[in-house]
Amino acid sequence: MFKHGVAELLASFYAYSPSFTGGVFVAAGDVDGDGRADIITGAGAGGGPHVNVFSGKDLSVLASFYAYNPAFTGGVHVAAGDINGDGHADIITGAGPGGGPHVNVFSGKDLSVLANFFAYAPVFNGGVFVASGDFDADGLADIVTGAGPGGGPHVRILSGANLSQLASFYAYDPAFTGGVSVGVWYNWFFPERPDRPQLITGAGPGGGPHVQIFSPDLKYLNHSFYAFVPSFTGGVFVASLPGISAAIRIRSVANATFTVGAPGTFQATAAGGAGSVTFTERGALPPGVTFTQVAENAALLAGTPGAGTAGIYSLSVTATDGNGRSDTQDFTLVVR
Repeated sequence: MFKHGVAELLASFYAYSPSFTGGVFVAAGDVDGDGRADIITGAGAGGGPHVNVFSGKDLSVLASFYAYNPAFTGGVHVAAGDINGDGHADIITGAGPGGGPHVNVFSGKDLSVLANFFAYAPVFNGGVFVASGDFDADGLADIVTGAGPGGGPHVRILSGANLSQLASFYAYDPAFTGGVSVGVWYNWFFPERPDRPQLITGAGPGGGPHVQIFSPDLKYLNHSFYAFVPSFTGGVFVASLPGISAAIRIRSVANATFTVGAPGTFQATAAGGAGSVTFTERGALPPGVTFTQVAENAALLAGTPGAGTAGIYSLSVTATDGNGRSDTQDFTLVVR
């Protein structure tokens, strides 16, 4: 977190034994469904495929398990995304170097296995990087894979609904054999479509620290830059922002304050879900104030409260996606 332009440390802890020196891979997603991003860790090379999930609220351990055979010492890459649309971020794992490109998806709700497959030829033993985002806009998170060290920079995107292939391409020169790390970024600077993912790739070891960001439809390269000095050849790992749950959620705060005789505005926004979002409101509004849909995922509470309307108004705001799934928020409007 940045506060006044300075990084602020929110937490510091050891995900595994302090004596382990293989490092750790991390991801974030709302596994327990409490509205906070939880921290998912995977042991690095030299460690077993040990995955831990820590609560974003209090760092308590929500889950701890081995994604593959505990005897495997190549570590495990991790990602998070709501694959089945139950409102819980599911845990996506990719075997580390020395293992095949084996991907597992574990339910964030109960750790049951939702998917199990090889992203590339099973004989490839460089492992596989993983990420997640809803690229086909069906309301379910899709699975992104990148070949590990020793493989070409081959990126695949597989449907979270049925594992069908949505995209397959080389992010860098196909002759490059350092592999490619993958991540997903949601462009919060464009609030009218915060649910559209953009793919991030990083060249693997042996390549320069070359980072690329692709448009949601993968037709355009939006950004291309070196994260460090171009002469550095250790490669670069990229991460993802916490994924938006497939379950639709109202993301705006649950209260607003207007002043009698003065124009006021408040925008309600939602993210996740599939298709366009429709907002509805229940409860009596003060005269002069209206609630109107203004974009496919936003509605505006606006107007000038008339004389004698001061008070507290208890409202209910519901956002419904194209599949009929909804989220309802108790909302308080204070007019003073």
